[in-house]
Amino acid sequence: MVDYIKIIFLAIFQGVSEFLPISSSGHLLILKKIIAWNVSSAEFINILLHAGTLLSILIFYSKLLLDILKDFNTKLISQIIIGSIPIFVAGFIVKYSFLKNIISESSLITGIGFIFSAIIIYVSSKNYEKKLLENEHLNDPKNHFSTLENLTFSKVLVIGFMQAVAILPGVSRSGSTISMGLMLKLKKEDCARFSFLLAIPAIAGAVGSKILDIVGNSSEEWLLSFDIKHLALYAVGFVVSAVVGFFSLKFLLKVLQKGKLQYFSYYLLIIGAVTIVCSLIKLLNT
Repeated sequence: MVDYIKIIFLAIFQGVSEFLPISSSGHLLILKKIIAWNVSSAEFINILLHAGTLLSILIFYSKLLLDILKDFNTKLISQIIIGSIPIFVAGFIVKYSFLKNIISESSLITGIGFIFSAIIIYVSSKNYEKKLLENEHLNDPKNHFSTLENLTFSKVLVIGFMQAVAILPGVSRSGSTISMGLMLKLKKEDCARFSFLLAIPAIAGAVGSKILDIVGNSSEEWLLSFDIKHLALYAVGFVVSAVVGFFSLKFLLKVLQKGKLQYFSYYLLIIGAVTIVCSLIKLLNT
């Protein structure tokens, strides 16, 4: 029962933090330090929770994805491919360098990432609303904002670069990509749409990479640990993360449309400051 409580707790946090701009990687890093998991199980659970949130994106944007495939929208497909290049390059560099262990375990880097996310979300949100008000005064609210259809490939790369920065724990992937879209004066709905279209290959790539790592490094004993109890436990985590992720995504779009995205920056600023202070205290005591 304790294991079920733990995985439901982690699944809820994953589902909420993957889409709300508060950094799922940062929160899971902190939570895994608080909640003790077996190392191998923790990796597998991480995969399942991310797979659950990936499913929630596919369901939420199912109509859009089917339209893209049906009409074979080469422009949008090209934008997704180009925008995904930075995250895959960054992921490859981190995975096969000394940075991997530092990034994945550093609470200090996580705290700095939270602060960075707070700043970029606050600045971009305030700047966008200011531009929106200026255009309303000019009685021309539409022509000054881009749509996804006319977004240039150079701007796509910039948004993709911000997604790559979010490989650092504490830096929100959705917050970074949506904020950069706002700074580039992309319409709000298109900021969210493109952010989560980019999330599909990013999350799928991360899940695939971790599966290959586990398959390659797992011992026979670890593989034999998958009994019915474990399968039921993992299924609960997967389903909870998918359901919570779906409603979190829906909630984020409402917050974005209302121009209240900057409220998340206040939370990030607080948790970032607390994380940095705690990590510094821990360093001083070692």
